Amino acid sequence: MQNQTDVITAQDLGCKLFEYIEERYKASNSISGVKSGFPTIDAMTHGFQKGNLITVCSNLRYYKNCLVMQLLQRIVIKDKVPCGFISYTTNYQQFGLSLISRDSLVSVSKIVAGMMNEQEARDVQKSCGAIMDSHIVIPKVCSSSFDELCNIIRETVKKHDLRIIFIDSLNTIPIEKESGSYKTRLASIIKKLKMLAVELDISIVSDYYSYENAREILLDEIDKSENLEQKTDFLYPYSDIVLQLQKLSGKKGDDFYLFELGIFCGEYRLSRYKSLQFDPEVEEFQEEENNMISYH
Repeated sequence: MQNQTDVITAQDLGCKLFEYIEERYKASNSISGVKSGFPTIDAMTHGFQKGNLITVCSNLRYYKNCLVMQLLQRIVIKDKVPCGFISYTTNYQQFGLSLISRDSLVSVSKIVAGMMNEQEARDVQKSCGAIMDSHIVIPKVCSSSFDELCNIIRETVKKHDLRIIFIDSLNTIPIEKESGSYKTRLASIIKKLKMLAVELDISIVSDYYSYENAREILLDEIDKSENLEQKTDFLYPYSDIVLQLQKLSGKKGDDFYLFELGIFCGEYRLSRYKSLQFDPEVEEFQEEENNMISYH
């Protein structure tokens, strides 16, 4: 027996839109989606919305990972949003230690070595409690194909009623050897993730390291003169939000590194470049007041 297709009638659509607009009018400038913790991102996007695909990209893997973990920590620990974390290369212990370290401000090396003072031990214990009180789910995907990954996400979202999924990272998702360039095949993955976000009515956050797969790309496909935006152009057609992180030369004082975060919102046709400072001691980014702004 053929399944009946779900249909939204004109009357249903009008009622739903009226309820949404009335709700937003009463809320007046409040963030309607999942907060990122960065004022500029939240002001431009109104938070990560249901159906959104958000992609974080950089040619600096360490700093890209720090930015993703900062977003995840805010969403999971502070705001307690039901969240899934999926990785082909990071097991639950590595992920958990990284999250505890960020929340407690005690380095992973100290935790693993057991070289903590009493205050640090209490902070770590408190962070363990915060994780236990959160709604984070970590499904195993070790050798799953992309289609299997999508099915795992479907089952996990429905079983645990998740609002957002983090996928670490696009570089590690198995890609079948189809015709076309590596970028073309990866663009197909991006498109399917966007469709999955819409299907499940959730936000999906993925990340991409622009040099990760250089060995898999034919030498004549690599153009070292390209900038980061050109190298990651295939991310834009189906990503609702692209966060593009680049390091600037110089430091602020003796402690902070300077970065530029490009924020591109396809849905609203907005783009903005925001200056960030990075504190290596706590592995955290903060917005600077002065920044260059451009709208399209």
